[in-house]
Amino acid sequence: MTKKTKEIKIGVRIGENDLNTKIRNINKLISKGHMIKLVIQMRGREKGNFTLSRPIIDRVKSGVKGAKEAGTPSVKPDRIQIYLSPVAQLTEQRQGA
Repeated sequence: MTKKTKEIKIGVRIGENDLNTKIRNINKLISKGHMIKLVIQMRGREKGNFTLSRPIIDRVKSGVKGAKEAGTPSVKPDRIQIYLSPVAQLTEQRQGA
């Protein structure tokens, strides 16, 4: 049984406490078996500088427990999309393939 894909949007200028809340919500959704579509949005002058998003991506990956990156990140001019999938769901897909 596949669960829904939930989208979490994060801006490049997100505050520390807001980011902690987003990570906590991602952990709750992962524990329920949902796949996460993480979108890092950039606006204005942020669009030309992808290095601003790297610390946020690293912080989210280190804070999320029980999930692995599914596929390759999609980089567009105004956003970066990363899919996170529960580890149990990834192993089931590999066994079935």
